Amino acid sequence: MLVLLLAGCRTAPTDASRGANELDLGHGIALIRQGELDGGIDLLRAELQGTVGDSASRSEAHRWIGHARTLRGDPEGALEEYRAALELAPSDAWLHYACGVSWNEMGELELAVACFTHALELDPRHVKSLQWRGESCANLGDWCAAVGDYGRAVECIESADEETLASWGETRRTLLIRTLELRADALEALGEREAAARDRGRASKLVGGG
Repeated sequence: MLVLLLAGCRTAPTDASRGANELDLGHGIALIRQGELDGGIDLLRAELQGTVGDSASRSEAHRWIGHARTLRGDPEGALEEYRAALELAPSDAWLHYACGVSWNEMGELELAVACFTHALELDPRHVKSLQWRGESCANLGDWCAAVGDYGRAVECIESADEETLASWGETRRTLLIRTLELRADALEALGEREAAARDRGRASKLVGGG
């Protein structure tokens, strides 16, 4: 796909056009962050028209359009964008994770698990993929796999440095509460009530600021 796009480009982008494209990309992302989805998508579409040779910018544009479509409740449209981004950045664990979320929202749980697994092959400490794969496995009735993923997620959250936590977009406390609650549900489904109660007790303590 990238080869075809390059073949259709008669002139290389100038430094000035690259600067304008970078501005469009940053502004488009900012608009989406602010909830102005239509304006953000429009700017990012313009970015895609003007950055034929810039795979990193194109991937980011598709990624954020996908995010906007996710926010709109359009998982199929989001998946289309994430796949386009993956053609340009196939080793991006977050993009595989995002595809998994889209498949999960569409009810395609096995496809979601496959995407989360691919993301974890690229980044074994990708907490979001561990959480979501655990949920997908739980919804498939594989409670043992869910418990395993949640347990691994707890370990990663507890040992994460501040930079890694920031990349996940949540606090350590929030991530732990959610994961402990999910693991408690899975343990309960397996009949391990004492272990489930311990997780619920710890999550409750964290909710209370403990």
